[in-house]
Amino acid sequence: MKTPAILLCACLFAMPGYAQSADEKHALVDSLLELTGQSVPTIASQFSRLFNDSLTRQLRASYPNLPAAANSVVKEEVDAVIYSQLIASDAYANAMREIYTEALTGPQLRELLTFYRSDLGKTLLRVTPAINARSSQLGREYGERLSAEIRRRVSQRLEKEKLL
Repeated sequence: MKTPAILLCACLFAMPGYAQSADEKHALVDSLLELTGQSVPTIASQFSRLFNDSLTRQLRASYPNLPAAANSVVKEEVDAVIYSQLIASDAYANAMREIYTEALTGPQLRELLTFYRSDLGKTLLRVTPAINARSSQLGREYGERLSAEIRRRVSQRLEKEKLL
């Protein structure tokens, strides 16, 4: 009686992806993040550039005569925080791994890797930033138009109903 149960368990655990270790899934996630431009070093570089630019602009606006040496200080401090919080610490990488491993199985991660390594996947990775930029711009334009029309109509209605 125990033999069929043991065989069933052995078959289930031998299935690809079924008994996959967390380290294996994390390696798959890391590969996927690398392929899609979301690896920790890439994100850290983007954060660094963003914070450097933003903080430098804010400082220049507040202190127009700020010496050029201040740029170096800003860059060094921003990079130190980014390094300690994103690169030296595994907290961000582990959080990203958790997000992906909760949402996707090992076989699904492997399929995504296969897709992104294909010609179509490479094309999608190449054109996605332009599509996202254009989509965001379109959303902003529609948002502005809708906002103006909504404000106009609400004002008219409030006046008509003598609520203003």
